[in-house]
Amino acid sequence: MFCKCIFWVRMCIISLMTEGKKFEGLKNNFPEEENKRESFRITYPKDDRPVLYLGGKSYEIIDISEKSIKLDTNEDDFFDFYLDATLYLMGDKNFRCNGIVKMIDDKKASLQFLKLFPVNMFEQSELLYHSIIKIDSNEYRIIDITEKEVIFECDQHVLYKLTYKAKIVFHDEESLTISGKIIRGGKSGIVLFLPKATIPFPRIVKEQQYLIGKYVRTNETDK
Repeated sequence: MFCKCIFWVRMCIISLMTEGKKFEGLKNNFPEEENKRESFRITYPKDDRPVLYLGGKSYEIIDISEKSIKLDTNEDDFFDFYLDATLYLMGDKNFRCNGIVKMIDDKKASLQFLKLFPVNMFEQSELLYHSIIKIDSNEYRIIDITEKEVIFECDQHVLYKLTYKAKIVFHDEESLTISGKIIRGGKSGIVLFLPKATIPFPRIVKEQQYLIGKYVRTNETDK
């Protein structure tokens, strides 16, 4: 634990030399069109992380920069929340609903309804013929509908196409609303890309100063 703290402090001291500038020494493997950015990044100690709130759930932040956030969660846990959607059925009928999206395979997904869908109100042809489901700004062709779920076509993981709006709460209780998309997921964490540099650089510097002040003093006291 002590070695990890020393390593972290060394990284922070090095970064102080570049305060107010973009740090060019650390990069992540973002998609090619997003890999142009070189932003100063802070990695938090495990027991001193800010929290991101999204969809009624909270997630610890592993690291943060102006344009991305890495969350301490895996895909299954992160995607387990309700989304709003609209079903556009034949005859200009539409139905607003919400539910949890689950991937069936790499070509199909389902939205599992929070409330039962009134299937008996529609003819089968109205449900399936030229019907689509719209989630966020994305539209998908409906394959089947039951009272419990709607199954639809998709060419990649649906939730990677969405724009997520969430709130971050920092150590000083200051909060910040962000908007971003998932660009990488897995067991090691979920990465949200913020296309408009939602995290102000002064906030990044403030986090750096807080952590260096806290952990440098702690290490000096231990000695």
